[in-house]
Amino acid sequence: MSCPEPYLNKKIDIKSSVKNNEFFSSNVVNDWTFKNFVIWTGDIYAKRMKSHLKEYHNSLNSLLKKQNMDRALVQYVTSLLNKKWSDHELNLLREEFNEKPIIGGSINITNSVVNHSNITNSPSVSLRQTKRRRSSLPPSGSVVSVKKNKETYSLIKPTTPNALFSLDSPFFDEDIKAKVAEIAHIKISNECICQDQSLVNEYLKNVEESKAKSCMKRLPNAMAFLSGALNQNVNTLIAWLGKNGFESNHSEEEDKAILFIRLVLTDFYANCMKPPLLNKANERTPFVEYLVPIFKYYSAVYQNINFQWCEKGLDGNKCLKYFDLEDQGKKRLADGIGYVVADNTESMLIESSGEENDEHRKGDTIKLLECSIRALKMEMEKMKSSSFTTYKKRKFISYLYARDKLTMLVTSVVDKDHWGFVHVRDALIPRTWETRLRWLKLFDLMLCTKDKLEEQRIIAEMLEKEEDGWIEVSEGDSIQDMLNF
Repeated sequence: MSCPEPYLNKKIDIKSSVKNNEFFSSNVVNDWTFKNFVIWTGDIYAKRMKSHLKEYHNSLNSLLKKQNMDRALVQYVTSLLNKKWSDHELNLLREEFNEKPIIGGSINITNSVVNHSNITNSPSVSLRQTKRRRSSLPPSGSVVSVKKNKETYSLIKPTTPNALFSLDSPFFDEDIKAKVAEIAHIKISNECICQDQSLVNEYLKNVEESKAKSCMKRLPNAMAFLSGALNQNVNTLIAWLGKNGFESNHSEEEDKAILFIRLVLTDFYANCMKPPLLNKANERTPFVEYLVPIFKYYSAVYQNINFQWCEKGLDGNKCLKYFDLEDQGKKRLADGIGYVVADNTESMLIESSGEENDEHRKGDTIKLLECSIRALKMEMEKMKSSSFTTYKKRKFISYLYARDKLTMLVTSVVDKDHWGFVHVRDALIPRTWETRLRWLKLFDLMLCTKDKLEEQRIIAEMLEKEEDGWIEVSEGDSIQDMLNF
């Protein structure tokens, strides 16, 4: 069955719940073919046509179940689903992909091709990247493609400019980022283009401070204690931790940092010594064993924040009711929520994306932005007499834990039309004694957390004074004035 005439060369909005919705929303309806689906995946050289076909059929089934479509469109999608593909037809399609460039696909056809062991130069053809499971592909000229016995091998140069690399990091697909850009400026990586210079400057400042390990290195005694501990043998670590770091000339800040390090490394010793897990770990096991203790010990030492864990409902969900969004939004549960001790308000959010799930990671990135926006919006509604200028300094902290990588992000309001979402720190959490040197970066991240919470405590006090009239707010500068504008 051919595409219904009303839908020829037209795109339609696809529900986010539809499997592989990006493929259907980014292509006109008459291009919802299996061939175009394979091109969209970007895996056109792999011998995985049957796997692609199964994924394509699952996507069509999801579309039929979850998308509201008229009769003609339902019949068209059903015809695509019912089309039979023989092994011979799949082999022909694979050979077609291997023998010629596919315009509109997701790879780069590079300058160099090898034919009969002779390298020949051909015009460079740069193709649009649409593959959903890759953050990017190297630019044209950075790869030499070699074809041998029907296999194609891609050799990447050591210095590959402008290639995105977002392994286990927060990430937005380009189509999602384009929609989000209407209400939020995002700067979560070097390659992430951001239109707001103040947010770019904040990101660059965070990068430099992270490189310098500024939060740890301002505490030389804590730094020396960490170095000494990590220079031990795993069998002598516990004894060393119990005998060192108790000098009386340390400042209170140094003593707390050393206690925090001592507690975390004691737990790390237990992780190094316990028997290995023989079956495959689920999403929660690494989260509970490696991440939760770090924040538990942070709370015990610094006593400025408490946590609740594992699928806890968010106070920010009230935002849906107050703004009549219950039909458009979904109530969220969080893997971890931090509550400031002083007033028991939600001030931190933690999401775990599991060990190997890029789609979960992308979904959690959007979720962190969505939930932090809700929290800030709810707070704004409670202090409309406060200064909008002051409130722009308010930041909601969130974390993404993907595989063994912890990334710290903050959300803030940039102007009356946009939020800001920016990367602050990231670190790999050590799981074995051989990876113990990673602790420096992780402790720097946690001390950065302490600094951010202290900054926000001061900002919260100022906003409270402005709301209650102890500090005068200039005419036209209140949150209410901004909302009225």
